[in-house]
Amino acid sequence: MRIATWLGGRWWGPASLALALAACLFFWPLATGRAHLVPFHVMAGDPALEGIDISSDRPDWRYFDAAPVTMFYAQKSLAARTMKEGHLPLWNPYSALGVPLLANGQSQPFAPFFLPFMLRSNPWVYSWCLLAQLLFGGLGMACLLSLLKVRPWVGALGALLFAFNPYALNYLVYANAWAYVWFPWVFLAAEGWVSGRVRGRWLVYALAGMALGGHLEVVFLGAVSAYAYSAVRLFQEGRWSSEWK
Repeated sequence: MRIATWLGGRWWGPASLALALAACLFFWPLATGRAHLVPFHVMAGDPALEGIDISSDRPDWRYFDAAPVTMFYAQKSLAARTMKEGHLPLWNPYSALGVPLLANGQSQPFAPFFLPFMLRSNPWVYSWCLLAQLLFGGLGMACLLSLLKVRPWVGALGALLFAFNPYALNYLVYANAWAYVWFPWVFLAAEGWVSGRVRGRWLVYALAGMALGGHLEVVFLGAVSAYAYSAVRLFQEGRWSSEWK
């Protein structure tokens, strides 16, 4: 079956429009070019950081969590610079006496949605990469709900709730959300395989994308939940014995 058919092609318009409007609402300063998502200037002078915006207002230190600045942006910036020099980003010499970079599970230098940042490392590209992941997750949820045959407006609402719920917005600058956005695509692939619409390799692809996004514990949860979902659905379809031999 053609991929566009089982992805719920008729939903792309309504879901895309709803997600685009919500993105403009929640990220209006970014959409208008007034500010990027995180004030990366707080670590100005750190040799691992690039593209510091020193003109931004300083954050309120009583509430601002610098962890995304000091860890994730710096790691990706260092990985990008290392790969541009023709080397794998194996080591971070700026933390303590040096720590693994590629092997730490959270640097995600090969995460699909951060490839633009690997080519052009600055806070604006980084911010758009973060937002693109939310939209990707929302579209995945719309497609999954379409496959489950719910009403179009319900699917659009589900896409909005998945992409812009408090957890996703709160942890957007952390690596947790970068693997989280793959969940609907994992379940979509599992449902497609169970219903005979696609081959099982699409589930492997979805889990691989989740793994590249970082946080291997989230990938483990995704694999276990997809296995459990597939087992229940195969039992419902009466195909348990034939598929799991």
